[in-house]
Amino acid sequence: VSGPRVASGPRVVDGAAAVGGCCGTDPSYIRAVAKVAAEKTPVILHPEEEVRLTTERMSVLLPDRPEIYKIAPSENGELAEEYRNGACDTLAELLEDALDEEPDVICLSVDGEGIDGKAIIEEVVGEACQNVNLPLAFSSVDPEVLEAALQSYPGRAAVVPAGNDREALRILCEKYGAVILTNLQ
Repeated sequence: VSGPRVASGPRVVDGAAAVGGCCGTDPSYIRAVAKVAAEKTPVILHPEEEVRLTTERMSVLLPDRPEIYKIAPSENGELAEEYRNGACDTLAELLEDALDEEPDVICLSVDGEGIDGKAIIEEVVGEACQNVNLPLAFSSVDPEVLEAALQSYPGRAAVVPAGNDREALRILCEKYGAVILTNLQ
């Protein structure tokens, strides 16, 4: 028997935001689910009114003006030196400090003179994910660094523009499901 076995066929309730299948589903089952779903009233999502970011373990509804705590080598000489040397030992302490401030989001940047952002960003993302369970945002003037950050982050991240080409940034965020945080002042 192909696909999951359901005694009375697929079930979809009014207000479902998403439908689909799991392991073992095949195209015929998805077509059956789509047929049933077409007869139901969908929920209308308003992403411009509600913004959610996710971590590895949870989903967070952001307030209209989220509190963002930025960790950047441009603001910490010791961190800059470590990033230049391919390390991020100080980051755990800085993340602890960030948690004391109770932000909604922690924004990470690896931009700085002599820092190879593409070489260090995955380690930075990994370190942050191990130490905090808050959503992350990324900020970089280098689109390749932003893309590497979004690829390695195990959740829905945000991006804080840093002088980037707005259209290229929009396309990048759309590709990874990221949210662009603007008008933060």
